[in-house]
Amino acid sequence: MEKNNNKIWATEKEAAEYYNIKPATLRKHRSVYKHDKGLVYKKIAGSVRYNLDHNDRILAEKESI
Repeated sequence: MEKNNNKIWATEKEAAEYYNIKPATLRKHRSVYKHDKGLVYKKIAGSVRYNLDHNDRILAEKESI
């Protein structure tokens, strides 16, 4: 993962590039898990945005377990 340069809310495409996965993987994850598990996202005016700072902390905690 590259440093997110203090950009807190990223588009689906930006988040996919940041986490080095395909946008389709993010869409599938949202479809399966909704808001119950995993990456934090919001829909803003019909556009999905991911909170990179929060998600980085969640992933770091999971790696340390």
